Amino acid sequence: MHDAAEADHAAINQNEPAFEKLRACAPLLERLRNFDLRDFLLEHDVKLLEACAQWLRPGASGLCALSVRSALYDFIDDLDIEMERDLSHNELGRVLMALRKNPQETDGNKRKITVGG
Repeated sequence: MHDAAEADHAAINQNEPAFEKLRACAPLLERLRNFDLRDFLLEHDVKLLEACAQWLRPGASGLCALSVRSALYDFIDDLDIEMERDLSHNELGRVLMALRKNPQETDGNKRKITVGG
């Protein structure tokens, strides 16, 4: 995940299209859904949540692709992570809260990342 995010960041800095996250998203999330990750992610210093934050964090060119954001929000929802309890003190929680307030984010996605939503 970090490699795709870095490749997209480099492409954007060179005024080129950034497609690595878009290419990697579906196959990556398909593999991750095969594991029961919730407790492991929350109890250990795991970099997956940081990588999700890196993918979702808006860059100089704006938000990442809508399909990537929507897929990651669905994946996070599938993990049954609670925003207030589990994400309130880490980077992914901060990024999701900022995206919820971002005027470029869709209303449907804002509902997905709203506490109790």
